[in-house]
Amino acid sequence: MVELDKMMRSFGFIRYARKLKSYPEGIVEAYAKGVNDYVRQAAILPVEFYIVGTTFDEWTVDDTYLLTKLTSFETSYRWVITVSRQAILEKYGKAWADLIIPLEMDESLGSFSTVLSDAELKAKGKYKASKPAEPSLGFNFNKKIDVEAEKKGYKPWRKTGIDGPKATLSATLDGASNSWAIHGNYTKSGKPLLSSDPHLSTRVPSVLYMSRAKMPDGTAFFGGMMPGTPYFVYGRSDYIAWGATVSYTESIDLFKLKLNKETTHYYYNRTWVPLRRYEDVIKVKGAPDVHITNYATHHGPVMFPLPRNMLTFPSYGVLALIESPAALAWAGFYDDDEIVVGTFKLMMAHTTKQAVEALKHYGSASEGIVFATVSFAASHTHD
Repeated sequence: MVELDKMMRSFGFIRYARKLKSYPEGIVEAYAKGVNDYVRQAAILPVEFYIVGTTFDEWTVDDTYLLTKLTSFETSYRWVITVSRQAILEKYGKAWADLIIPLEMDESLGSFSTVLSDAELKAKGKYKASKPAEPSLGFNFNKKIDVEAEKKGYKPWRKTGIDGPKATLSATLDGASNSWAIHGNYTKSGKPLLSSDPHLSTRVPSVLYMSRAKMPDGTAFFGGMMPGTPYFVYGRSDYIAWGATVSYTESIDLFKLKLNKETTHYYYNRTWVPLRRYEDVIKVKGAPDVHITNYATHHGPVMFPLPRNMLTFPSYGVLALIESPAALAWAGFYDDDEIVVGTFKLMMAHTTKQAVEALKHYGSASEGIVFATVSFAASHTHD
């Protein structure tokens, strides 16, 4: 567990989380106070505290921001695929890398999809001509798509001319999620329809829990909240409903580093640049404190190769495949990340235009956001 803790702290999430801004002002602080007030008056703590023999530390604003930042990073999963592909490429060559992890990973899933043309829809009696979309938003929801050209763009990745040992390879997904919204122009009721399913397994503690909340201005919400945060990941108000699905967009890069022997500088742009150094302490029950040192460059935190036995750890264990130090650059490490602002603005939106404006603040989460207002529906993928 100590090695796992060392690895997680090397990302420096807490440093970047503290740069997030509360919106509306004071709401995250009020949430933290509410959590602590409840625990103080609770007759008994959850059983997990007694199993591990620990007490409750007061919940802080930093804890909420840290959880928010970590969750955003978790949606940026594509870097794991990239590092895995590079490891295969360096050891076994491009042919095997293309077979096991094609560069067009999203296209590779297209061979399992069925796309119906307009003619096929008409033959089934399911075709309906598009009605004009709501103007003034700056984009066209009824844009004509060349379905046949889209179908030709997909490349079945199982076909290969590689000579080598017989093997059965298949694309497997540990999990998935999906979301969709239908404009009221295409529904019997004339109102939009929205569905969003995160496909999360049942577990304790749960990733999300169902809740109701009401703002001081009377705006009420119902939906799925993530423990430790005061906002709804999936939900609805009297004006809008929204959901999300991970979009696997490219928002993380790894840069190979050249460090000096003393680990005080890294080589960049033909000069030696000082590393930023951060000291940290890990408290270990029944054992001495563990003191660690982490580093960062202008790109982001420095990641050192992990022991091979860490490969079994989901996602982050892929760092056991790198053979030299690397700097990890992520959109969420920039100072202008406003994921909290965007989330609250989307929750409190009354119109489609307000929802679209809210999504402009989603700077770090690699998610496809789908929403529907009381009179209109739209989807927006952040990339």
